[in-house]
This record gives sequence, structure tokens and C-alpha cells, in this order.
Amino acid sequence: MKKNHHAIIALLSLTLLFGLAPTVQADETPANVTIHLTVITDSQTLYDQDLTVSACESSPAEGGASAVSGYCAVLQSGLDSTWSWFGSDGFLDSLGGVANDFSQNTYWGWFGDLVY
Repeated sequence: MKKNHHAIIALLSLTLLFGLAPTVQADETPANVTIHLTVITDSQTLYDQDLTVSACESSPAEGGASAVSGYCAVLQSGLDSTWSWFGSDGFLDSLGGVANDFSQNTYWGWFGDLVY
């Protein structure tokens, strides 16, 4: 029986921007994890379905290290995304054509099992 993980990405009013850290290391779990991914903004749902996420390179700075993470889920969802990298920390700049808006203090954030 596969473990079902839930994840939500939402556009939020925040003063801080947090990177997506790997949630499951590839050597601790199977290479594929099934989640339900929901991507919402303040006015629309961009994605809302089950997704089997495969381990991917965690960041350009990791030198080939793979993990199953929120980053992999976003990439494998098929939604267009842009990222900024600071070492191994990834910051989601835009998703599905919706960009962070610094003038409105709105940024993309990651929730796993409804926890920020």
C-alpha cells in the first residue's frame, strides 16, 4: 500500500520567502512517491490532482544528489516555473504564469499536510 502525501502550494501575503527543502531523501524511500498536489492562487486553481513524484536533482548546486521534494513535484506537474537559487536553497519566483509580487507582499509558499 502506497503512502499518500498531501501538498498545497498557495500564493500568500508574507514578509519572508522560504526555500523548498527536500522532504524525503531518495535513499530513505522508494524513488516514486504519490501525492495530491493542489496549486492555488487568491483567485484560481492551477493544479489539483494526484501526482507520482520521482526523485530529481535537488538543486543545481547539489552536484547530482537526488531526492523526492516539493521542487520535484513542481517540475513534474507540468506547470511553467521559474526559480532563483542561493546555494542549495531554491526560491519559487513564478508558477503557472503567476509571479511573486514584491509590491503587494505576495509570494509562493509550500504547505505539506496543511502545515507551512
